[in-house]
Amino acid sequence: FDSTGDTAHRMRWPGQQIALQNPDWLVMNVDALAAERFIWAEHADLLVIYQTHDVDLIPTIKRRKALGLKTLVEYNDNFYEPPSASPVFGDWSSPILQQIYEEFIKIADGVIVTTENLGKRLAHETGCQYYALANHFPAELDSLEHLEKSKIQTPNFGWAGSLGHAPDIISTIPAIKSILDAVPGSEFHFMGN
Repeated sequence: FDSTGDTAHRMRWPGQQIALQNPDWLVMNVDALAAERFIWAEHADLLVIYQTHDVDLIPTIKRRKALGLKTLVEYNDNFYEPPSASPVFGDWSSPILQQIYEEFIKIADGVIVTTENLGKRLAHETGCQYYALANHFPAELDSLEHLEKSKIQTPNFGWAGSLGHAPDIISTIPAIKSILDAVPGSEFHFMGN
């Protein structure tokens, strides 16, 4: 897998948490291009498929359903209205791709989303059952008291976002620069693809 925030927060961390909470379970993350994906998908007690348009998996999901095996799909972005600056804008603007995503949502036992509003939108469009799994931090955060005691003198600030946020951060560069110029020693931190 790549090391993007989506991969860490939407695939690796949930899988680790499921494994920690259910030590008798075998939890596997399988790359979407791995030849073994069909073998594991066919036999998993619970299959979670992340943002796929691989129509070759549709017969597998239907066979699983006939066997009483549960399948969830995850779509964590509103593919009906992608930001124009997003690298997926062109693909997601295709009604054909949107119909493929809808088909996966309809045949699955439920869809995992990042927000209630996205879940409601997908439920409205497809009649699906949705489960909101909010974005999260993979570890406990320090208490405000601890942070206050360890506060540094120079302010630091940052931005975290995906490639779709590029126009947003570009538009804030003058403000970021003015803060850095006005406050000697201040630091700006960026996290993203």
